[in-house]
This record gives sequence, structure tokens and C-alpha cells, in this order.
Amino acid sequence: MAMSTEPQTSAVPSPEELGFDPAELRSRYAKERTRRLREDANAQYQQMKGVFAQYDDDPYVEPGFTRDAVEEELDVPDHRRGVRRSVRRGAGARTGNHQLPHPRKGG
Repeated sequence: MAMSTEPQTSAVPSPEELGFDPAELRSRYAKERTRRLREDANAQYQQMKGVFAQYDDDPYVEPGFTRDAVEEELDVPDHRRGVRRSVRRGAGARTGNHQLPHPRKGG
């Protein structure tokens, strides 16, 4: 298979074609993010202790249930780059819930 020697052109549409200016939108989102950031950062959150300990329990598993984490490697579409890339996912070590959405099955 011969490789093309033609220069590749970007298929990024113009703001006129999109109907909005991506740079302006990024700026608006950055301003909103800055507005919402809090000085107390992670200190704003309550720990799952004391009266909040009940929210750390999974009501759908037997008490004391444990198992090894489930890890698998998947190829997923990367729409920003137009290629597929490999990612790892792992979950369920404590609660047993490893039914994450599968990108090839749509959910």
C-alpha cells in the first residue's frame, strides 16, 4: 500500500460554519470554571464518617463482600483525534460493581 505524499489538510470547520466561535466558548467556560472554584477546594466535602457513614455502604451487596478488582483493556474511539486508542478501566474491588458502560455496545 503506497503512502500519500499530499499534505493533509485540517478538517476543522470555521466559526461561521459551526455557527459559534470555539475560542469565545472556551473563554466563557474558563471564566465560569474560575467563578465556581472555591478556596476551600477539597475541604468543602464531608468525609463518609459518623452520621454520613451509611452513605459509604452499598445496599446491593451482602455485608463483607469483597473480590479482586476487575481490569480490562479496551480500544475506544477518540473523537478529538479521529483514531482509536487503548485505555484501561478497573472497578469493583470493594463493592463488586464492575458493570461499566461498554463503548462498543453503546451502554
